[in-house]
Amino acid sequence: MSLTPDDKVMQGTPKNAALTDPRSNTPKPTFEERIAIGMDPDLCVKVERLPDGSTRRSLVRRVRIPTLAATQGVGAASVAVCP
Repeated sequence: MSLTPDDKVMQGTPKNAALTDPRSNTPKPTFEERIAIGMDPDLCVKVERLPDGSTRRSLVRRVRIPTLAATQGVGAASVAVCP
């Protein structure tokens, strides 16, 4: 039985898709935030990590960014993202 690591382990493991998927990393809104988002759908929850290790949550307005497909005349003109 060999105790040496496999070649794939030595080369590095592939990235876990759940770590980079924005849907899995989106913070869940609180009750009050859900009410505010229901009244204004352009709002989104932004979570910031402060230097002391605590987090600060805030409601911010989504930013519209033009898509590459829009420059070619196909697809959506822009998408709304939370900054």
